Amino acid sequence: MLKLKKRNIVLIIISFILFIITASTLTTLILALKKHEINTKAKIITNTPKNYKYLMKDIDGKINIFQNNNTEPSMVLKKPTVFLPEFDRKILSNGIYINTTQELNNLIEDYDDD
Repeated sequence: MLKLKKRNIVLIIISFILFIITASTLTTLILALKKHEINTKAKIITNTPKNYKYLMKDIDGKINIFQNNNTEPSMVLKKPTVFLPEFDRKILSNGIYINTTQELNNLIEDYDDD
């Protein structure tokens, strides 16, 4: 009976150690992915307005996409910005200047993920 208790204690300790290692690894991975996402979006934001093809901007709680300096949006995404993280809402309020259609499509996929 005593051997069974010791064995159970050892299994519990090993399980706990594995849990801690897994949680730590997942946390590190999530933080790295978030940092990459922020760096990618920050790169898009730093484009100078004279070099852009598209502008993505929050207007009245919706993401509007403008093309080639047009004053009317060429597209309005369905998902309200209120459901986006604060960081995304902040950059969208200032506007994201986008150089290529691929970058635009990636952002549309990120923001309109219904």
